[in-house]
Amino acid sequence: MKSDSDEIWGNKPLLLSWLLCIIYGTYVAVTNEPIEGSLDWFSVCMEGTLTLLPASVLYAIQGLKKQSQVYLPLFVGLTLIILALITDTLDELVHMPTALNALVEGVFQVIGYLLLLIGLKRWVDIDNEQKKHLLKLATTDSLTGIFNRRHFIDALNKETYRCRRYNEALSVILFDIDFFKKINDQHGHNVGDTVLIEVTQRVRHAIRDSDLLARYGGEEFMLLVPEANVETATRMAEKIRQQLQQNQMQGVGQITASFGVSQYRICESPHDLLTRVDQALYRAKSAGRNTVVSL
Repeated sequence: MKSDSDEIWGNKPLLLSWLLCIIYGTYVAVTNEPIEGSLDWFSVCMEGTLTLLPASVLYAIQGLKKQSQVYLPLFVGLTLIILALITDTLDELVHMPTALNALVEGVFQVIGYLLLLIGLKRWVDIDNEQKKHLLKLATTDSLTGIFNRRHFIDALNKETYRCRRYNEALSVILFDIDFFKKINDQHGHNVGDTVLIEVTQRVRHAIRDSDLLARYGGEEFMLLVPEANVETATRMAEKIRQQLQQNQMQGVGQITASFGVSQYRICESPHDLLTRVDQALYRAKSAGRNTVVSL
């Protein structure tokens, strides 16, 4: 395990920056005449202390080196700010050339802070993208690209709350690909995965933008249908059922599904709704599959 000192000595960019600042400060201090008379040591100490702050930040951001688009502007910006603060401190001790003072303390500091803003903006953008990516991984089924069970439950809880508050209709459709285990056994899991993807794509084209499709588990899918009563949701389920059975899949043949449909009741919990729609699906399977049953 590396110690902090090992990390510093093995960090070439950090050492280069600090070495540049030390050489610059030493050169300016040696080549310019010291200010005679009493010095404002409080100002010297305060400005010297302020110089340590960006130097500490420069060390702290070394973990960002793999993100060059963030690290580079932060690294260069902080180095320029350190040089500007060193110049400001030395200006209390020696007679600084006016041009050098204006260039390093003025221009370098402005450029340094601009680079800091650029680096921080990129850092925030990358962090937001990573959060979106993690959220997508947490809420999306990796095979089909639709939402997963976890996201469906969250959405269902929000929709049932909205229904109770505004007294609006809400229905759910639970459907299951018929004889999916047989497809896997006869054709293999790769073909089974292809069937799941194909069914997902067909269902997507048959629903509204406001409807939420999720893979509930295995070959089971859930549809959350806002602002739809059980009759509307049943017609939608029947439309999907017909579209699935009318199309043949190469090497597999006809794909059918069984559907359970149920409408949310204001007095019940989301769990009660899921239990009832599961019972509806069970009845659809018991009735011979490839059918729609509503409860």
